[in-house]
Amino acid sequence: MRRYAIAIRDYEFLAARTQANNPDKLQRLKFPAPYQLNKEFNDKGFIFLRYGEPDDRVTTIAESSLPNESWRYFQQGEIPELTFHFLVARVALADNWRLTPMLEDNAMLRDRLSWGTDYYRMLTAPQVEQLSIEEEFINESKVSVTEAFTHDRHTWQEKLKPLRLEYTIATFRGENAQTEMDIYYNIPLAQIQKYAGKKEQIVLDQGVILHNMKWETIKQDRCYSDLAIPEKPVDRRIMIINSFRFAVKPDSFHVALHAKAQETGLLGGFKFVYDVPDYSGNTLQLSDIELAYAIRPAKDPKFTHDKLDILVNPSARFSQLKPFHTYIEVYNLKKDNEGKTRYEITHKLKLTKSNKSAFAKFFSLFGVGKKSSISLTNMREGNNEEAIEYIALDTRSIDAGQYILTIKIRDLNSSQTAAKEKSLLLY
Repeated sequence: MRRYAIAIRDYEFLAARTQANNPDKLQRLKFPAPYQLNKEFNDKGFIFLRYGEPDDRVTTIAESSLPNESWRYFQQGEIPELTFHFLVARVALADNWRLTPMLEDNAMLRDRLSWGTDYYRMLTAPQVEQLSIEEEFINESKVSVTEAFTHDRHTWQEKLKPLRLEYTIATFRGENAQTEMDIYYNIPLAQIQKYAGKKEQIVLDQGVILHNMKWETIKQDRCYSDLAIPEKPVDRRIMIINSFRFAVKPDSFHVALHAKAQETGLLGGFKFVYDVPDYSGNTLQLSDIELAYAIRPAKDPKFTHDKLDILVNPSARFSQLKPFHTYIEVYNLKKDNEGKTRYEITHKLKLTKSNKSAFAKFFSLFGVGKKSSISLTNMREGNNEEAIEYIALDTRSIDAGQYILTIKIRDLNSSQTAAKEKSLLLY
C-alpha cells in the first residue's frame, strides 16, 4: 500500500499507450500477461509497485538525448540482478515512460559504464560485432522484464519478525440466503512479551479482508486494541484469541488475515482462497464444527451462537487432562405427522497419527494400552427443523496423537444423513 500511494503520486498515467509512442518499435520485449492489466501507471509505476525503490538509478541529461532513466536492482536471494531502461518518445506525453530493450545513445551508455561491461562494449565494439552485442543486451532486458512482471520483491521500512498466528474458519446458515463466516485466530502472549522489552502496554493491530475472485473488495474489518504486558514471564501456551464475523453470499474468496504487535516488529498473517458453502437448500445439512475450550451461557457477543459463548480454540490442540467441547448446527430436519423431529447423532474420534513410541506401539498389537478411537451415539427429539448440538468429550481413554472428529446426523423421519469432519491434536 505504501508503494501504491507513491505510484499514484509519481507514476500515474491514464492516457493511451500506442505504438507511435513506444520506444520498442520492433516489440522485442515480450511482455508477460500481467503487463496488459496495467491501466493506471506508466512502466516506471508498474516496476515500482512490484520491486519498490531501485537500488541505483541513472539519468542522462544531454541536449540530443530523449528523456531517459535506468533503474537497477541488486541481487536479493534467488532474485537475480535486474536492470530496466525507460524512455519518453519524442511524440509522447511527458509522463509516458516506456520500457525499452536497449540504449543506443552514446551519452546514455557512457553514463552507465559502471553498471557492467555491456555498456563499454556497445560504445567501443567494431561495427561487425554490434549486432551480436545488441542481441545480448536485448536478451538481458527480456530476462529482467519477464522476472519483473511475474514476481515481486518485498521491502520493509522496519525489521519485521514473524508473529506465530493460528486460525480456523467455521460457517453457519445466515439470514436472506447468506452464510455467516466466523474467522478465529490466536496470538501467543509470551512471544509478544519477549519482544515488548520494557514496555508496559502495546497496541495490537488486527484485520481481515475478503476479495472475490475478480479481486473486488467484499468485506473488511480492522481493529486496534491496547494490550497490557505482564511483568512476570507468561506460559507459552497462553493465547490472545479474537475473531471476525461476516455475512456473505456463498462464493469463493481471497482471504487475507493479519495481526501486528506495534512497536515490537512482530507481524503475522495468512493469505488463502476459501470456498464459502451455501446453506440455503432444503436437504439435511450441517454447519462446520467448532472446537472449543468451553461452551457456556452467552456473555460476549463476539463468540456467541444461539445464546451460547463458544470459546473456540483456533489451534485445535487439546490437553487430555480435561474434556474439549464441540459445537455444530443442524438444518432442514423433517417433521413427522405430529410435528416432531427425530434424529440420531454420532460423534466419532479416529486416530490418524499416534504420538506413541515404537515400544508402546509394539505392545498395542497385543491389546495393551489405550484405545485409538471412540464413538458416542445419542438420539434426539424436538419441534424445530433446526437444532444445535454441543457436547464435552472426555479423551483420557484414548491415545495421544492426531485425530479426525466426525459428527454424523441421521434424520429418522427422512432417512437422510449428513456428516462433517475436523482435525485436532490431543496431547
